[in-house]
Amino acid sequence: MIQSTDTEIYESLQPGRKLGGWGIEYSDALPDTQVKLSASEQFGDRGLAWVVNVPGETPWRSSSLDGLIPVAHPPSNHRYTETIPDKFPYPNPLNFGIHAKIYPTTEGRVSLTEIHNFVGILSHEQLLTETPNADVLVPALHVVFSRPIKLGLDDFPYPMKPYPAPPNGEESATLQKEEGSSEPARVRSALIKWLAAEALGGDEFAAEWIVLSIISKIITRSPPVLPLTLTLGSVPLPPLESSTSIPTLITALKLLLPAVNHMPLSIPLVNDSRMVPISQEEELLSGFLQLPQETCIVVTEADVAEGTVTERGLRNISALKQCASSQTIEYEYPYSSYTFKTSINFIVLAQGKKSPFLETDITIPLSEACGSPEKAATLYKTGDSIALPEEGVLESFRNLVCGAKLGKVDVAKEVLEYIQEDFVRERQRDTSVTSDDLLRQMSVARLLTLSLHEPSITRELWERGKMLDSERKSRQATE
Repeated sequence: MIQSTDTEIYESLQPGRKLGGWGIEYSDALPDTQVKLSASEQFGDRGLAWVVNVPGETPWRSSSLDGLIPVAHPPSNHRYTETIPDKFPYPNPLNFGIHAKIYPTTEGRVSLTEIHNFVGILSHEQLLTETPNADVLVPALHVVFSRPIKLGLDDFPYPMKPYPAPPNGEESATLQKEEGSSEPARVRSALIKWLAAEALGGDEFAAEWIVLSIISKIITRSPPVLPLTLTLGSVPLPPLESSTSIPTLITALKLLLPAVNHMPLSIPLVNDSRMVPISQEEELLSGFLQLPQETCIVVTEADVAEGTVTERGLRNISALKQCASSQTIEYEYPYSSYTFKTSINFIVLAQGKKSPFLETDITIPLSEACGSPEKAATLYKTGDSIALPEEGVLESFRNLVCGAKLGKVDVAKEVLEYIQEDFVRERQRDTSVTSDDLLRQMSVARLLTLSLHEPSITRELWERGKMLDSERKSRQATE
């Protein structure tokens, strides 16, 4: 991921017209060695990007893209990452970074938070800090070729491919055939059941809303149709005897999505961290929200206790709210700030009825049954305690979720007329119904259609989406 960009002057031609910059700027024709160099020929500009590992990239996606699985401990030559922790959005012992030197003839441009594949010539250079250390070297890549990618989501088809038949001809125990249901519907049903059983104390209703939330994306910014932000309320605190305080839901989502980041909110984190990048002394320091598009953030509030929020903390909370509500973040520079667009899915796990920090589009209380000690313990399991489905089924789950995120659906004219007439009838029955209700129900119907990998919204899906939204309001009212 591109964390920061700059330019630098380099010696493109050395005395005797020897090539600088590995000769990347000169593809075929070499310069005449007999002609004296001019200053404009001797020196040139090249792009300089600080490139870091994709924050929150999940092992399965990293493996499928690179054929590599992250090792448990970084090699010793990663010591430079300890010297510049502010250049990485999230602390991680596996963090690594590299200077990408981009020459004028290299195809393509790079922008902040973009993900790129780079091919080039690897070298090392001294890390330039306030206290230079000759023993600490940073990898530098002289780029020959680069290609932007979208978190690797481009290879997930919509509609999804059929589940591969097992070699022994036996049906999967997880994907049971249901008469009259499509294969995506079978996969969706199995996904909801698995997610509920392993991460949500058996609450399939909450699991269905989680699925709708993680497949949502920006449709248009004007008028704003943005990703569906979701708060799961009444989540019990981790039991004292639990071996982990990380919700099982985060571990489960990492098995489904290309990139998931955990933001454990607390007063110290809010007061002392950076939510947005800040430029200091001509260096862009990273922030928690400097993430590639289509990343998922799970915000937890179990660590929030009484305390004083400082001015910096208030700015951080404001930045978090802005990111969730408008999908933009402000990069802070010495004399101004610049707005950058982003696209991040937010899921908030709150102990109360709603989050004190974030106001989301949808709030659903977790089932009361999850408050029992036995159920609460299942909400905080380690990764090796999760019962995984067969590998082919897990792959189908990923195809369903990631394919739905890229899919598009339409609405036939007759269905649109039906929806409009239905809304008029609703207004006549209940004057409190507003256009916001219609927009939300349209969004739910669209996401429901995408989650089934259907090409268009039908009357049946519209009614099903309305029923889902009505049940949500009923559960919230009885909380």
